[in-house]
Amino acid sequence: MEIQLTAQTASLLGAAIGASAAITAQLFSHFLTKKREKEKYVREIYQNLFAPIIFDIIAFFDICTNFRKGHEIKDSINEDEIRKKIFDHVKNNLKYASPKLMSEYHNIAKNEYYEDFSGFHQFIDDLEFYIAILDEIDKLTGKLNIFEKKFRNMIIKYKILYLIWIASIQFFQNPSEANTFISYNFYFDSRRFTRRTFRKLNKFYYKQRLKDKWVRLISWTFRKESYRSNSPKEIITIIKIVTQDKKAIEELLKHIPED
Repeated sequence: MEIQLTAQTASLLGAAIGASAAITAQLFSHFLTKKREKEKYVREIYQNLFAPIIFDIIAFFDICTNFRKGHEIKDSINEDEIRKKIFDHVKNNLKYASPKLMSEYHNIAKNEYYEDFSGFHQFIDDLEFYIAILDEIDKLTGKLNIFEKKFRNMIIKYKILYLIWIASIQFFQNPSEANTFISYNFYFDSRRFTRRTFRKLNKFYYKQRLKDKWVRLISWTFRKESYRSNSPKEIITIIKIVTQDKKAIEELLKHIPED
């Protein structure tokens, strides 16, 4: 009787192990299938929404802020056409956009109906739109293990450059002067083009953005004609985040007007 019970126990144990193995294999197979489906969809997002305009976003910065723009950039290049191409492409592929990117897109779309009396706030909205796109691409590079480190670093670099460009426009209150200043970005330390630097700049920028909104409200309330949202101290803080080289800082400070 004892031998019979042992055999029955062994039989039941074997059946349980077999069932567990089958369930585990089925769950693992399901996990792999879902993972492949997710990777396929992420790849589809990248190929349809982002891949066709990455070069345009990079080129737009390089063209607008080129130190030798009058010599190195072809006369036939139209910056407004590049902006329109980027906007229209996202518009035609909104089904792939995240809620955050849709929000940035709608922020740009509404500018078609409103006047920009500052002459530059709508341009800043465009630049923030490009940062949002680059940020989405940066996130995708972590989900798709198909990108070279050089490409990932390039995306981070331009996220930082665009953010500094926006801060420069807010400081100078003039895109043309800001473009001249940011054209000296070769003084920035490329070793500081990291996600940590971007987070630090982003935190500082949005603090200034909030201040900018309050200053604009006060200016409108008291009918002041002009204001500067960023003081020299604040733009200098930004410079020192991206370079600690004394000579580079001195050269960049030459282009910062005093209060």
